[in-house]
Amino acid sequence: MSMRRTTGSRAAGHGSSIGRATGVGSAHGRMGRLIAERQRAELQRSAAGRDTSSDTDASSRRDMLLDAVRQARFAGSDAAESGALRVLAGSERVFTVALFALLAVALLLAILAGTGVYRALRAADGASSDSRLSSGLIANAVHATDAADSVSIGEGPQGAALVLTERLDSGTYETRFYLHGGSIVQEYALADAPFDPDNALTVVRSDTFDVAYDASAGLLTITTDQGTTSAALRSAGGEGA
Repeated sequence: MSMRRTTGSRAAGHGSSIGRATGVGSAHGRMGRLIAERQRAELQRSAAGRDTSSDTDASSRRDMLLDAVRQARFAGSDAAESGALRVLAGSERVFTVALFALLAVALLLAILAGTGVYRALRAADGASSDSRLSSGLIANAVHATDAADSVSIGEGPQGAALVLTERLDSGTYETRFYLHGGSIVQEYALADAPFDPDNALTVVRSDTFDVAYDASAGLLTITTDQGTTSAALRSAGGEGA
């Protein structure tokens, strides 16, 4: 009886020990599973963190690349705009210089044209003045010697000659107008002296010198390159040749 109790007690103790061992093993298993699950969760979070970090890095790099592209685009746009402004400014300067040169050339041409017109007018006026002066000189000489037999038409070296005779106490003298070497010349000499163009004075340039006398009207007509001049004689003693 005592033996069965002892054996039963031992069996019960042994069963209790096995139960306790089994409980302890079960607790250790659960703890291991919890630790393993926690490690897997940490690994997943770490992997997710790395993925997030990788995504963040990729996004950052993409943003930096886009910023670089935008900056390059803006820089190119600014450079193009600056180049266009420089070209525009250069074209404006070229246009200004060309306009100034055109105005300067136009002003120079106007000055030259005005100078040419002025010279032509002066030349025409000078020729007209010379013509009036020469015609007036001859007409005044005719009027100064307007007396009987004092105005006559003679024969000069190159055509007709107008001869004005003065009778003085010291002798008879002639003032002769005639054509010589493309000019009308005036010579003062004794009445019986031959024509001497070397001692004559040039009155005016002319290739023409014609003298005509209308006795009925008492009108002396003188024709040169500058035109025709008439002188009325108060005396009727003029002679025609």
